[in-house]
Amino acid sequence: MTSAGEQRARAFAGRRHGVLIAGVEQTPNGGERLTVIEPATATPLAEVPAASAGVVDQAVAAARAAWADARWAGLDPVVQEGVLRRLAGLVEEHAEELAWLETLDNGKPLAEARGDVAGTARVLHYYAG
Repeated sequence: MTSAGEQRARAFAGRRHGVLIAGVEQTPNGGERLTVIEPATATPLAEVPAASAGVVDQAVAAARAAWADARWAGLDPVVQEGVLRRLAGLVEEHAEELAWLETLDNGKPLAEARGDVAGTARVLHYYAG
């Protein structure tokens, strides 16, 4: 029997994902997909889009534009704190699912993956402060 966290992780991995550029999920041209193999079972876990050089260029351009327009650096520090605390809260809320995703994706023991996820939330809280 699988846990709720594992079920949510497998459902997420099984969805059809695109690439996220500038906050918009897109399907890359060509539609080529890569299969992610679960190392513990050698079975397919997920399919992800293959990013061409053009897709990578779009993502880099979007990141440069975000840096240049100071949409993060120009925010009031209180707003930045709120964003980071919200992100930390989401990591904590979805900790079990995130840990299972890490375990299923690379075979890391679940206890270690749980520690990694908890550490991520702690780091986000730290930087928020």
